[in-house]
Amino acid sequence: MVNKNALKRVLLEILIMTIILGAFVGIWFINKIGPWQSWKYLKPPYLSWTDDTSTTITISFQTPVNVSTIIQYGTSKNYTNFTTTTNKQWHSITLTNLQPSTTYYYRISSPNYNYSYMNVDYYFTTGPSSAETFRFVVYGDNRPDNFGRCANEKIVSEIINYRPDFVINVGDIVLDATGNANGQWDRLFYEWRNLAPYTPLMIALGNHEFYEDSSPGEADNGAYWLQTFHFPNTEVYYSFNYSNAHFICLNLSIDEHRVLPGSPEYTWLINDLAKANSSPTIDWIFVFFHVPLYSSGSHSSNQELIHDLENIFVNSGVDVVLQGHDHHYERIYINNIYYFVFGGGGAEQEVWLATNPWSQHAEIAVHYGAFQIDGKTLTMQAVRVDGYIFDELTITKS
Repeated sequence: MVNKNALKRVLLEILIMTIILGAFVGIWFINKIGPWQSWKYLKPPYLSWTDDTSTTITISFQTPVNVSTIIQYGTSKNYTNFTTTTNKQWHSITLTNLQPSTTYYYRISSPNYNYSYMNVDYYFTTGPSSAETFRFVVYGDNRPDNFGRCANEKIVSEIINYRPDFVINVGDIVLDATGNANGQWDRLFYEWRNLAPYTPLMIALGNHEFYEDSSPGEADNGAYWLQTFHFPNTEVYYSFNYSNAHFICLNLSIDEHRVLPGSPEYTWLINDLAKANSSPTIDWIFVFFHVPLYSSGSHSSNQELIHDLENIFVNSGVDVVLQGHDHHYERIYINNIYYFVFGGGGAEQEVWLATNPWSQHAEIAVHYGAFQIDGKTLTMQAVRVDGYIFDELTITKS
C-alpha cells in the first residue's frame, strides 16, 4: 500500500526542485537577452593608442559586412581632415600629427550604409607633451557571470562621471574567448558605447579572452581579441607614456604564462624598463596584467610569477602593479611596491579572502580604481559601483 504522506513529500520535493531549476534557467535566459542583440557584429568606435599618446589616436570599429568608410576629423565639427577604409569588416585607423592636449572631433560615415553609430559626432583629447595632471581608471573581470549577470554597464556609468583621460582594463572582459560566442562581444561593446568612442581603452589579455570557457576545439588563444584590439608592440605586451608616467602591459593571461630570461617578452621588458628609468621626464612606472603575483583571493599568490618578476620590479623602480583574475579588491604593499587587485568589474565575486601580512586592505566588492597623478603625488580611490569610496591612498615621491 502506498504511503500517501511519503508520496506527498516526494511530489513536494520534485515541485521545489522544479521551481529552483526553473528560476535558475529563467535568470540565465533573462540575462542572455538584451538590446545588444540588435548589434550583431556591430562595434561602435573604440579608441586606443598604438603610438605616441600626445600626437596620435587609433580609432577602431566593426561593421556586419565589408564596407568602405570615411572618417572625418578636426578641432571643430567643420571636419577639415578625412581618411578612409576600403571594403573591410574590421576597421582601424591611426590618426597622426595631432596637437598635444587638444580636443578633436570625428565622424564615421559610409557611402552605402548608415549603421547606428555612423554620422554621429564623437570627440577625444590627445595626451600632453609634458608633465600635466591627469586621471585614469583601472578595472577588470567585467565579464558576465555564469548566469549572464553583469555590473559592467553600471560601472561604466560611474567611470564616465569620473572623466578619466584613459582606462586600463586588467582582463577578462568576456566569458568565452572565441569569435563564435560573438553575442558576448556585442554585449561588451554595447555596454561600452558611451565610453569607448571618447576615452582610450588599454587592455590586458585575460584567460577568458585567451581560451577560457570555449567549446572543445574552439579555443583561439586570443586570436579574436587580437583581431578586435590594437595596441603598441606585440599588442599582448606593450608600453606607452602619458604625461610623466610610463605604463607597461605584460602577457600574464593564464597561470602558465611565464616571463623567463631569454624569452622575447623578458628581453623587451628589461629594455623597456631601462629606457623608462633613463628618461628624465618619467616619474612613475606602472605595470599591469591579468594573473596576480600577490593576491588573497581564490587563485592566491603565484609563486612562479613572483620568482620571475618581483626582483625585476624592485630593481627597476616600478611603483605600482595593477592586477586582476581574483574577483575582489585588494591593496598590497611589499618591497616598496604597491600591488592592487582590481577584479571586481562584474563577474561573480569571491566567497572569502585569506589573511596575509602584506595585505593593507582587502574587500569583496563590485568596484573600480580611480587614479590621479599630479606631478610626484599619486592619489587612488577604490570606488564601489554605487559610488561609495571604500579605500583611499596618497603617495608622494621625494
